[in-house]
Amino acid sequence: MPDYKKNTLNRLLNTVFIIMFIPFILACTWFYLESKKRTSEELHNSLRIAASNITNQTIGRNIHDIEQVFNRIQLLALRKQTDLHIKDNSGPIIDTVNEILNTTDLFLNAMLYTNTGKFRIIPEHDITDEAPQNAPWFPHNTREREIFFSLAHEPRSPHGKKEIPKQVSAAMHLFDINKSRIGVVGFDIDMANLSLALKKIKLPYGSQVFTVDRSGTYIFHENPGKRLIDKIPEHWMSNLREVEGFFYDPVTQKHVHYSVNPNPEWITMVTLDHADFSRVVHSFLNPLLLIVFICFIYYVGFAIICKLYVANVIMKINYGLDGADLKEYSNDLSSIFSKIKIRTDKFKDVEIRSITDPLTGLYNRRKLEEDFSKLPQNSKDTYLAIIDLDNFKSINDKYGHVTGDEILSYIGSSGYLLNNEKVTVYRFGGEEFVVLFLDVNSAECMDILNNWRILVSQKQWREKELKLTFSAGIAHWQGDSLNALMNRADQALYEAKKTGKNKILSSIDTHAH
Repeated sequence: MPDYKKNTLNRLLNTVFIIMFIPFILACTWFYLESKKRTSEELHNSLRIAASNITNQTIGRNIHDIEQVFNRIQLLALRKQTDLHIKDNSGPIIDTVNEILNTTDLFLNAMLYTNTGKFRIIPEHDITDEAPQNAPWFPHNTREREIFFSLAHEPRSPHGKKEIPKQVSAAMHLFDINKSRIGVVGFDIDMANLSLALKKIKLPYGSQVFTVDRSGTYIFHENPGKRLIDKIPEHWMSNLREVEGFFYDPVTQKHVHYSVNPNPEWITMVTLDHADFSRVVHSFLNPLLLIVFICFIYYVGFAIICKLYVANVIMKINYGLDGADLKEYSNDLSSIFSKIKIRTDKFKDVEIRSITDPLTGLYNRRKLEEDFSKLPQNSKDTYLAIIDLDNFKSINDKYGHVTGDEILSYIGSSGYLLNNEKVTVYRFGGEEFVVLFLDVNSAECMDILNNWRILVSQKQWREKELKLTFSAGIAHWQGDSLNALMNRADQALYEAKKTGKNKILSSIDTHAH
């Protein structure tokens, strides 16, 4: 064949194979970019869920416990209708505060201040506050039942043998039955003890979690060298524009996901180094790159073979000879799609687990808040019940945490049987459960709960002497917030506990008394 015909044939074959290769390059490029985008979004979503869950379950639970303490003292002040008498060595207020300090691990000490100017710290030690009203912990808000959480501040004096560079306090004004202020009660929060919960949280991909106050000071941190001492970078605070969100800081090269608790304004942050972020994202894409490279090698080999065969056929045709058959090769990307599906299913599983309690299998607090936010405002027969296991702490101490977990698991499995389109059971935290009733009247609610209570009380345990009961409080939804509804149910639960336990009371019953 003449040289010009060979050159024309080579150019033609090269052009054909390049045109055939362009869609493959475009498809691989699009697939790579889309997979990288989806992987990044799923990674961000999992970190966002982690930050939200820690805020709702860890921080939110601690705040709920602190609110219960203050509500208990306020109710006591309303019932007594007297001065606080904080200079006495005993009395309703003093005895209650001592009991709280001795039975909970939330606080270091307590501060009591009356409108008559009396001031006392429990446990007793030298008072260095010249004017408590000017102290960082003193609440200047005057609304009833509003708790003030201070920023990290210098301690007034050493707490026993503990060395604390700074501390965080919570305080609230107390009112009598006439809505007049009679004093202030405050507590120094044991941030070191509450930070222990962070050590139990296992976050994926080497990410870190901590909580800061509105000044940016670390208040929850597993590293005691940072807690109540160091601050996050100052420019991070300007990026907190939503209740939940994330941003990337090029200075520290960190991806930061955050969730803001409304009161106190504590911000939980989950951070991931950009190097770890890129490693995770590209670890999902490495199989794709490998297959693309293999396909490219096959394509080049196929193109070379085809070119040789086509050139030989054309040459034989030109010389009047028979042509030869060409072989075809193919590649598939099914393994990549399989891997992407596995990753997608994994992230969906993370989403499901974020609204499910792992021990009981019931929905958790986050799911309760989601379901409650979807309730129609014109719903009339909507009730909420709070269930608390009687004497669970002493049972847990006596028989051990394994038995305690078995009890919670049994409550969960028996409560799960109640679930239907009108009744949903949630584990609120610890030994507390919540039941949401839709389109069910009060009598039916009481029947359902009483049947469950009887079933639990008749349960035969491996420990023969173990008897388990629970108490519950029910409140009717009146179109108000979830917190308001739960407060009314919680007051009914408090009355059920106070009047003998193993019973169910509604908020209407407690108001009647």
